[in-house]
Amino acid sequence: MLILVCLGAGSPWAFPLSAEEGKTLVIKCSHSNAHGNIKYFCKDPCDYRDVLIMSRQKDQNRRYSINDTGNTFYVTISGLTKEDSGVYWCGVERVGKDTYNYVSITVTPSKLIHFQTSWQ
Repeated sequence: MLILVCLGAGSPWAFPLSAEEGKTLVIKCSHSNAHGNIKYFCKDPCDYRDVLIMSRQKDQNRRYSINDTGNTFYVTISGLTKEDSGVYWCGVERVGKDTYNYVSITVTPSKLIHFQTSWQ
């Protein structure tokens, strides 16, 4: 499992994240004054239909889960595929405009270990 951290709300940049196909990725998102607010994780452009998981959601998606701990929340993506590569947003619902963290994920091919044996 790989845990990666998003920068705080309003950051103009973030470290690009990279993980292997088939692995599980945990993303830590932090926002100030977010305790009690609904948190969500969405794929760019992050319209309502792009939301992958929300806190307070009763039916968690099988590949995505969210753990809300107040001002910080953790998004877990399991069984990564190359199609998961792209831009995402960690969002917090606010009165007025929501706040976001930028997340860029690149999924790389899994590293297979090949053993060469010789039989004599």
